Amino acid sequence: MRWRTALLWGTMTKILVVDDDRDLCTLVSIILSKDGYEVEPAYDGPSGLKMAVRLQPDLILLDIMMPGDSGWDVCEQLRRISNVPIIFLSARGAERDIVRGLQLGADDYITKPFRRHELVARIETVLRRARTAPQEGDTLFHIGDLTINQTRWEVQRAGAPIQLTPTEFRLLLLLAQRNGRPVSHKEILTAVWGAEREENLNLLKVYIRQLRRKIELDPELPQYVLTKRGVGYRLASPAEPAASEGPR
Repeated sequence: MRWRTALLWGTMTKILVVDDDRDLCTLVSIILSKDGYEVEPAYDGPSGLKMAVRLQPDLILLDIMMPGDSGWDVCEQLRRISNVPIIFLSARGAERDIVRGLQLGADDYITKPFRRHELVARIETVLRRARTAPQEGDTLFHIGDLTINQTRWEVQRAGAPIQLTPTEFRLLLLLAQRNGRPVSHKEILTAVWGAEREENLNLLKVYIRQLRRKIELDPELPQYVLTKRGVGYRLASPAEPAASEGPR
């Protein structure tokens, strides 16, 4: 039964649906309630922001075209104050829209119309990534002036905190755990997003760009997240020579 997933952490998982289509909100609520989720609707951007702050949901399903603030605006504002998992749920399925959503910090993007099992599966995957418990003990990685605290899920550069989404953190942590060794595209995609996304190289490239934007001094000249041409990516100290690396 899927109730196990929704109640895995002792309390019912709260999902906020922000969409001006009231019929769709009702449909999503029916679907997710059957799987044990607690669902709350908001019908425009400003209401969605207020409810996100008040309810502290475990995940947000976010439409793009709405009265007031658009989904783009809501996502951008949420990412300034929270790392709550966000999934865009939109009829806009062009690649540029998907890329924009991921660049704004969303954890996934589902196009309408969607299938019930796909919606539930994608929600479960994002929640699982966000809630994976860190290992016992205080595990720290020091790469240059970058510090990654696996126990607390925190990242700092030169002592200043860096706000990462759960997906961005898992990507960075995976590279850190490989101790400077290159990690293949397929291995990264499988470990961070699951086997169903192991061929989605565009998804990985978007997140690498977003991660570089947050942790690099100059994202166009990366010193931490380096490309290994034809292989994948590796995490390096800025003091290391990068002459053998391929194009970004």
